[in-house]
Amino acid sequence: VRSVLKGYEIIAGERRFRASQYCGKATVPAVVRSFSDQQVMEIALIENLQRENLNAMEIAVAYQGLMEQFSLTQEELSLKVGKSRSHIANFLRLLSLPEEVKENVSRGTLSMGHARAIVGIKDPILVKQLAKQCVGQEWSVRELEEAVKNLDRKPADKAKAKVKKRDPYIDHLEEDLRERFKTTVKIKHNKDKGKIELNYYSRQDLERLLELLQ
Repeated sequence: VRSVLKGYEIIAGERRFRASQYCGKATVPAVVRSFSDQQVMEIALIENLQRENLNAMEIAVAYQGLMEQFSLTQEELSLKVGKSRSHIANFLRLLSLPEEVKENVSRGTLSMGHARAIVGIKDPILVKQLAKQCVGQEWSVRELEEAVKNLDRKPADKAKAKVKKRDPYIDHLEEDLRERFKTTVKIKHNKDKGKIELNYYSRQDLERLLELLQ
């Protein structure tokens, strides 16, 4: 807390304070320090970053925002948030991914591990191609890493020209449904029968899909 005209202002730990109030406690232990308004803002942003359930892209954007707003280096930010510099760097690298790949990371259709596997590839078209295959075929991180390794052993044109052994009409429908529902869609087609699978990654995601289907 810091001292203000009408008492004290909580800088960090407001949830713990409210929990103590809820339990009927009249007092709580606190540390009184002098902070400037800029320091208060910085501490509040960092505390929110550490306690909110953010996805990898939201964390990357938050780190970048903190560095720009308070002129921090990666090393300085790592000390403030209690993370290693390499942890900060790995998240910041995600910002260089193509927009559609970043959307996949935000939705959870690509994990942080998947993103790290392709973020070092310089060709954005190839990055998008691998991400699309990864989502469509539900690759694990290890499978995606293996595909990236194979790029060094196969000609790039051969990798790009690789054709799926599936009905192109079904592939087209699958892609349309992915764009519409913003999630992984699998069409399992066998002659005139089959099924459509829609993946969801949270309760909110499930409710969003149900609304779209109604």
